[in-house]
Amino acid sequence: ITTVERMAMFWRHMESVYRKPDGTPTTTQDKFRMALKPLKALYGSMPASEFGPLQLKAVRQEMMSWGWSRMTINGMIGAIRLMFRWAVAEGLIPVEVHTALATVDGLRKGRTEILEREPVHPVPEAHVSAVKPYVSRQVWALIQLQLHTAARPGELIILRAIDIDTSGNVWTYTPADHKTAHHGHGRTIYIGPRGQEIVREFMSGRPVDAYLFNPKEAIAERHARAGMHRRPNQKPNPRRTERTVRSRYDVGGYRRAIERACLKAGVPVWTPHQLRHNAATFIRREYGLEAAQIML
Repeated sequence: ITTVERMAMFWRHMESVYRKPDGTPTTTQDKFRMALKPLKALYGSMPASEFGPLQLKAVRQEMMSWGWSRMTINGMIGAIRLMFRWAVAEGLIPVEVHTALATVDGLRKGRTEILEREPVHPVPEAHVSAVKPYVSRQVWALIQLQLHTAARPGELIILRAIDIDTSGNVWTYTPADHKTAHHGHGRTIYIGPRGQEIVREFMSGRPVDAYLFNPKEAIAERHARAGMHRRPNQKPNPRRTERTVRSRYDVGGYRRAIERACLKAGVPVWTPHQLRHNAATFIRREYGLEAAQIML
């Protein structure tokens, strides 16, 4: 059986395992998709049982030629090893194949000229404020809520009123899904007075099980503002694509909204993940390292 046939078997397994409770795929599927692309290109037709350390190093070299960073490449090589380990566990290839692949060390910092990933820094406050005129009310609320809670983007886009305990002075939010849920870890996000002001605005007049930040509402509000500036005889603009708008943002859509706003505002592009570093820096400076660790 060839490597590409083995990849097809693993992909079916992966699609059934790496899924969120609502059935949508996790980002791990994207990681495997990236990792298996150079493997398929170089050794898709090779028998899977003949794939060894030299071939794995060649795949790694191909990734290096694509300009991937050292940490990204190490993660992708780990994903390939995981596929072969699964095949061993299923009795599809000899155990010696995975054992041999485990002898290939990861790329070490300072031992190669490969690109190093830049460390993630907080966003300058001026760059955050600059995007406000160019994002929707919903996206700006998500930005502010990240700054006040140190939550991950994926945890806030699924925020619903039913998931929030409002009984105390500090509200607590337990996400239905989060990054370490599959490890059995719990996750509690604390919402103080400033965050509560933001959340209250979106909780009123909405079913308790509805997502608070709805891109459909953002589009409707934008169209309502645009209608005020249309000429009486102006023809409607037809839709250029068959884009389907969901009832909540996804992380990619949230990130792209910020990216477009940065370009319009003329500031360097920053990502929602950096806002978590903003919050951590502020909390550590004001309340100490332990408080920052608890919030994160």
